[in-house]
Amino acid sequence: MRIIIAGPMPDERKSGGVAVFDKNLALQLASDKTNEVLIATNKPKLINKKDEYPQNISFTKVQNVLRLKKFNADVIISCLWYSLFFCQGFERTTKIHTLHAFPDFVSYKIWKFNVMHLIDRILRRRFDYIVANSKFTKYLYESFFNIDIDGLYTIGLDTNVISFLKVMNDKPNKRKQEILYVGRLVKAKHVDKALEAATLLSLNEYTHFNVWGYGNEEIHLRKKYSDNHKFIFHGAMNHADVYKEYQKNKVFISLNPAEPFGITYEEAIANGLYVVAPDTGGGVDFLKHYPDRCSLVDVNDIDSITKGLKLGLESNLRPLTDQELDKLSYSNTADQIFRVTKK
Repeated sequence: MRIIIAGPMPDERKSGGVAVFDKNLALQLASDKTNEVLIATNKPKLINKKDEYPQNISFTKVQNVLRLKKFNADVIISCLWYSLFFCQGFERTTKIHTLHAFPDFVSYKIWKFNVMHLIDRILRRRFDYIVANSKFTKYLYESFFNIDIDGLYTIGLDTNVISFLKVMNDKPNKRKQEILYVGRLVKAKHVDKALEAATLLSLNEYTHFNVWGYGNEEIHLRKKYSDNHKFIFHGAMNHADVYKEYQKNKVFISLNPAEPFGITYEEAIANGLYVVAPDTGGGVDFLKHYPDRCSLVDVNDIDSITKGLKLGLESNLRPLTDQELDKLSYSNTADQIFRVTKK
């Protein structure tokens, strides 16, 4: 099968969540040597040379429509504005648009919101299928934008990460009584409420609250808690080092009530942490399968958040089994995306 993956890719300068998704999905599909995968991205020359790609993966600019048509793809899986390049001239190809988030007035100005809404309506007419990363995303598109969604997919974990975790789970791991946050420091993430909830814990209940990330809230939070030596602001983190931090801490917290999916929840669960998350948003889809490993809290109720942190710090979780980790792989992600074509 000939497959085009169109979207951003990790490069030498940045590596966002959607880019990592595109890379891992391409690698998963290319693991079947009978498939030929063409990655259509914005700046293929900047793709990180440290990443290794098999011979049945090739690259081109998404703007190179002639190259895309000559590839004669059986399936196109695209996202974001990249899907616009496939609205015309690919009528004999199965086209799947993947939704990773949704426009809102918090993240978008009104003009950009309306433009995104218009683009989504065009893609609904021009694409065979649209799939969303959570029931929450699906609900918003169908209820507020009147755009039908054909199926759901769960974002997976990198194959190398799963292999690493299988090895680590065979080793004794004495976790510290520490709390972890990894992500952007912006109002939508409610890091301020997570820190406020932690101040209500007894001093002997936890050692440190480790905050990894940066954003426009960083200066304010550093200043506000400058006298609290239990709160450590580490700044930006290299993505390759994230798993080392997961292994050190006991509780992971992230409180964006409108998170479309939340890959950090999946990473935290896979690494054996107890998760404190909002009782709304796309993360609920995933976390509901791990009721003993998480607390779903009301982000507007500080006592609810504190209780969740307490339960996590008191927990004693076993590592996930190899079989449980395999369920978090991109093999499952690919199967879910292609499932819509068989309905």
